[in-house]
Amino acid sequence: MAKIDRRIYKGTNMFHLVYSSIKMDVDGMRDYIEETAHTLNHKQNELDKKYEAAKLEVDEDDPWFDSYFQDEFLRLHKLFPSYTFNSLLVNQYSLIERWLRKICEVYQSKSHSKIKLSDIYGSDVEKCKRYLNLVAEVDFQQFDKEWNRIKFVEKLRHNIIHNASQVPKTKENDNLVNHLKKESFIEYEPAHGEFFIKDAQFLIDFDGVILSFFDGLTTALSAKRVLAKNSKMRYNNDKWGEEKSEAIVSGIITCNLIVDRLASNELVDKEQLSLLTGTLHRMAYNSTKLLAFFSDGDWETGDAGLIMEKGAKGLEHLKTVYK
Repeated sequence: MAKIDRRIYKGTNMFHLVYSSIKMDVDGMRDYIEETAHTLNHKQNELDKKYEAAKLEVDEDDPWFDSYFQDEFLRLHKLFPSYTFNSLLVNQYSLIERWLRKICEVYQSKSHSKIKLSDIYGSDVEKCKRYLNLVAEVDFQQFDKEWNRIKFVEKLRHNIIHNASQVPKTKENDNLVNHLKKESFIEYEPAHGEFFIKDAQFLIDFDGVILSFFDGLTTALSAKRVLAKNSKMRYNNDKWGEEKSEAIVSGIITCNLIVDRLASNELVDKEQLSLLTGTLHRMAYNSTKLLAFFSDGDWETGDAGLIMEKGAKGLEHLKTVYK
């Protein structure tokens, strides 16, 4: 039975698996949001129909008409959305916190960095951002759009938890208030600074932001991390090194094929061919090391044997597992 190279499975980057788990988490929350919103919308529509029907039977000038429905409208169009959707936004933010911490832990275990998440100061989300920026060298500018939205939601979450869904009237909150007024799916009441999410579409859209952010982040962390430059070659030459080391391995394969053909020639000194084969094997040993390095892959001692025994097919296999 042929031996399976375990590195084939290691090629499925850990961060890709993390993103798959995040997506399952977010999709599950989205299903719950949509199901909850559907139930609430049905109740709201039923009340609206009941109100319109009542208008046909009652004198609209009756002072008791609107007050009769007032409590139900308040309950279904304000209290229920506030209790439900505001709370779900807090859960969405908690999901971001939890997975950012997990990603930092995964990176810590893979990189063996001496700097730990606990060494960084700040709130959970900011701490994770600083860690990934400092230690993993992730450029968060590429996620500016998503990150700005996350920070906006962070402010909403803070006021939901600590201020009962009210924004204190302070100078530093002016930008937040202006932002709230522009949100079509949020109801903002200036008198008390109170706000609530009136439409689940706000949460569904934010689910998309979460997935976009984590997709970009895990992709960035999955990228090759090889830095090859010197005083003469000032830019990263990882691709160049990968190309040149692969060319050397290909040359070794060609030479080995020639040696195999010469082995059937009785006039050729077999001892010299054996020495040449040993030299090619040692060259394959070192050149596959270089190819693994420039490919950011895991090298194993048997890789030279794959080149010597399987030639071009062996090289293609190594290129796959080194990725």
